[in-house]
Amino acid sequence: MKVRTGFVSNSSSSSFIAAVKRKGEPCDKCGRTDPDFLGLLGLLECHEDGETSLEARGLDAVIERYCARMRDCDYDPDRDWPPNLKCTSCKGTETRLVERPDNGLFQIECVSCGARGPAAPKEKAEHVWKNVNSDKGVDEYERSMLNTLQTIKTRGAELAKNGYEIACFSISYHDPAMQALLDSGKACSTIIVLDSD
Repeated sequence: MKVRTGFVSNSSSSSFIAAVKRKGEPCDKCGRTDPDFLGLLGLLECHEDGETSLEARGLDAVIERYCARMRDCDYDPDRDWPPNLKCTSCKGTETRLVERPDNGLFQIECVSCGARGPAAPKEKAEHVWKNVNSDKGVDEYERSMLNTLQTIKTRGAELAKNGYEIACFSISYHDPAMQALLDSGKACSTIIVLDSD
């Protein structure tokens, strides 16, 4: 069974989160501009099939839509991700488990500065260390969604500053014209897909 991470529940369309280059100036040589991809999506969603649609437009709207999707799956979009244990002394994030020679207890040690946490028996120290150096109980689907959310926030924000508009949309398999526009935009980097299903 396929697990869908996008926004459309029927199988006759694909969902995308993408950065779409804002409509630029006409070409100096031919006077043409790229088609307004998001504008066309907005027009198409008025039709009855409802499969090709513009679901969110703008970075904040896309993030909120994706967070709502995560909440629908009972996942917390505000989870600290990726997992990050910082040393209280130097703010380093790489740790190791070390044994104290004087009493046989174990401690979590910062690789950068050597600061150590409280001592504990090996089993307890290993349990704590594995939990802070693992994905903290995150299942594969949640991990995928958290990584996508992180990509939207970081890469999406960077692209938005560089003349792209972030959008969430679906394109029906029965809509070859929009599929062709998407493929053309991807080929010439006027559309950069951040996530799809």
